[in-house]
Amino acid sequence: MNNNQIQSTLFLFLILLLSCQKVDVPDPVDVAVTEPVFYSEINLGGNPFIASAGKGNYVMDADFNVDADKDILDLIGFLRLSDCTSRPCPNSLRIILRGLYQGGGTFDINQVLAKRDFDFAWTLNRDSALVRFSAPQPAIESQVLTWKFPGEKDIRQQDHFERILQIDQDYQVSLHTKEQSCESSQLQIINLATGGCKSVIRVENGKAFVRSLGKPPFKVLWSDGSQDSVVSISAISVSNSKILRVKVIDSDQCESEATIGLGTGTGSDRFCETNFTYSKSTLEASDLLHFGKVLVEYTDDTGVVYRSNGYRQPNEASFKILEVTDFEKNDRGQKTKKIKCEIKCLLSSRDNPEKEIELKGVCVLAVAYPD
Repeated sequence: MNNNQIQSTLFLFLILLLSCQKVDVPDPVDVAVTEPVFYSEINLGGNPFIASAGKGNYVMDADFNVDADKDILDLIGFLRLSDCTSRPCPNSLRIILRGLYQGGGTFDINQVLAKRDFDFAWTLNRDSALVRFSAPQPAIESQVLTWKFPGEKDIRQQDHFERILQIDQDYQVSLHTKEQSCESSQLQIINLATGGCKSVIRVENGKAFVRSLGKPPFKVLWSDGSQDSVVSISAISVSNSKILRVKVIDSDQCESEATIGLGTGTGSDRFCETNFTYSKSTLEASDLLHFGKVLVEYTDDTGVVYRSNGYRQPNEASFKILEVTDFEKNDRGQKTKKIKCEIKCLLSSRDNPEKEIELKGVCVLAVAYPD
């Protein structure tokens, strides 16, 4: 074998040897998907608000505010866009938990954030209202007024009175008026939610008409037995009665009554009547400090702010703290807590508190607190 053959054989052997050796290749590294620390997974009136700090330019702004004069501590968690430098911040969620602040080393953040349900702060009472009942201006000074209100003694000689009524409850209220020898009355069913029912008698050209408020159709029954909406006064014998009475029942079985006192002489248009009115005003909260209460605030993409502290929240509303853990200090050097909470409530704008949207879902936020 010549030298060239030997060299070729050795070269081929080296290639085969190298091809049989194992080459170490690094195993693939599993890259875990980082879960957001702070996020919102809520539904607002059928529209989702899904946002996470660190994604899509969102940040979690943890803060607190202390009013030492009133012993108030507000713990604030604010999920907002980082480029929003002043409020309101569009597409943001802000939650404020109000606690009792006491200086001198007695403050305990764990007590404020105990795992429990928070009530909502509120301004206007949705369940009740202040109602003012008013009699018509007296025709003569000797007019005698007698009110009847459920569960109370008669209220006499008052041209108005006020009561706090539940919104969805029926109240049977009546007023009896006596002007010398002429008597009249009216009985209304007051329901602030449905309007209740009411009837008024009018007299024109020797005929009596009844006009009713309620849900039609109406069933009418006059004291003379007639069931028409109009009766002829000339057909009524004044010798038998000087009072014409009507009862009206609407389709919801709401019953109202009215009477008029007739003047002397059959068919005369001389009569006296009673038609009292009422007005309602919203009751405001007497507790304006709202210790242990929560405020939820959402700002939509147009900058309209919706808050939970308009009308008092319904019974099914809730704010539950599910988890509380320590977290790192914020960029102001303040201590923070990480909170997971479940929310269900109604929000409304300040300019239109009666137009409400439902908020429900879960969010994780951070709040700062003083040392």
